[in-house]
Amino acid sequence: MRPTGRPSSLPTTRLLPGLGNFVHRIRETGGGGSFFFPGAGLPEHIEPTLVSLRRAGIAEPKLVIGNPRHPSLVPASIALSDAGG
Repeated sequence: MRPTGRPSSLPTTRLLPGLGNFVHRIRETGGGGSFFFPGAGLPEHIEPTLVSLRRAGIAEPKLVIGNPRHPSLVPASIALSDAGG
């Protein structure tokens, strides 16, 4: 998953092609599950991310989200990026 837009307000999440099929195969063939670590760090990012995942055919996405040291919440000197890079 790659967040788009400003880090403090993710309007959409672009998903890699085939993600929904991949998650389905994990569940159906291996009996496993999937967790998503989107590059979103604020509570208001949860719903847009869930909408994008559901649009890809992932009925019940599980997110690991939240970063109390997101750059929009704390001074830059102690901020931690949760989007990599």
